[in-house]
Amino acid sequence: VVDTIIWELTQELCEKKGCQWPEISEGKIIVASLAAPCTAKGDLCKGMARLYKIIITESAYLIWKLRCERRITNEDDEDKWQTLVEIENRWLAAINSRRLEIDRPLTNRNKYGRRALSKDTVLRTWCDTLLNEDQLPRDWITSPRV
Repeated sequence: VVDTIIWELTQELCEKKGCQWPEISEGKIIVASLAAPCTAKGDLCKGMARLYKIIITESAYLIWKLRCERRITNEDDEDKWQTLVEIENRWLAAINSRRLEIDRPLTNRNKYGRRALSKDTVLRTWCDTLLNEDQLPRDWITSPRV
């Protein structure tokens, strides 16, 4: 159940970006960093390759964490299983609070020099995925909160 919910959320985000969702398998999870997702027309999705790597690996890691929590920490007690809302919130936190919030400061050229991510890379990665994106400042990367 946990993996189905998380993969549905991941698929929804991928499709929101305008890319085709592949049937997920262990092999596709393992080679996620090599993937180059395409649109329905077969065109490469701008910024999607990086987002795809992030959401596939974060989702797989979260599934593993939640299963360990359920089986080991809670000894598979059905009363302590994660609810749908909790699973969704933890997935959103993994993607938004962790990954998006990691990307934003990584664009700081003063701190990271030439190793810093370009703002354009971060913008292309996360565009068309944010809630109320049309209401965000043009350069939301340097804004206090997204």
